[in-house]
Amino acid sequence: MKSYDLVIKNEKAKYYKAIGDLIVVFNLICFIYMAIKSTDSYRKIIFILIISVIAMHFLFAIYVRYNAKITNYKSHRNIFFISAIGWARPPYWWISIILIVLLFLDILAHRKLKLTVSENKINYPSFPRMVIEWNELSNLVLKDGLVTIDFKNNKLIQQAILNTDINEKEFNEFCRIQLNKERLLRDDGLKTKGI
Repeated sequence: MKSYDLVIKNEKAKYYKAIGDLIVVFNLICFIYMAIKSTDSYRKIIFILIISVIAMHFLFAIYVRYNAKITNYKSHRNIFFISAIGWARPPYWWISIILIVLLFLDILAHRKLKLTVSENKINYPSFPRMVIEWNELSNLVLKDGLVTIDFKNNKLIQQAILNTDINEKEFNEFCRIQLNKERLLRDDGLKTKGI
């Protein structure tokens, strides 16, 4: 069965990174405050170690952003996990839970968004994944690196794609054939019902 995988550009990735940076800075400030406030020398050492590890990860993440050779480093995940361990003690255990939830959301936000178009259906990479049947569409087209999904209920989805190895003409012909199959099946169904 023939299918196409289109990698969709994540338009909101830079906003997610900015929010992640704010959370990291907030954690650093809180850990520095706790280290200064703490009277127990053992806790002070633990806080200083956590601050050092978070700061090193954060500085490396900034270096990675401006270095095109490294692309897959997910610094926020490491920092959220380290921070969650740092907060995992009474009375701050609830902050640890929030950071674990943010870690999960970070994984969702930075996942590879892959639109799969096959003969049977279209899998759209939303959360949760949306399955689109061909009979729900009036058109699906790829033009100049932009995929357009036109629903019969006038809903429209347009997304830029990252992979340039897709032959637009071949893809559009494939989609036209699938849409025509659905129209023929619908017309045959109406004829058998006598409409």
